Amino acid sequence: MAAGLQPTDIQVEIRDPQRRLVARGDIGFLRRDGTWLLIELQSRQNHSDVDAVIDDGERRDDVMLEEHTVLEFWAIHLGVRGRMVQRVAQHLERRP
Repeated sequence: MAAGLQPTDIQVEIRDPQRRLVARGDIGFLRRDGTWLLIELQSRQNHSDVDAVIDDGERRDDVMLEEHTVLEFWAIHLGVRGRMVQRVAQHLERRP
């Protein structure tokens, strides 16, 4: 990843206290406190119907209930000078 940001893992599995799979994050940065900063890369293909958008929102809410942070980005946000790199860096500076 650009700007010296090195993800901890990809396709990170988030599980609840009973070890049930809650969701998977596309890219993950494990923070010092044991929580994850998860990056979700979105595409029009996966959001062509309302049900898919609703399901994504519910999964995001479930991940946040487990104390993790989810950031969502689209193709326009990618690249060295893109919003994704800036936002991830900001989050990791504020909450390493």
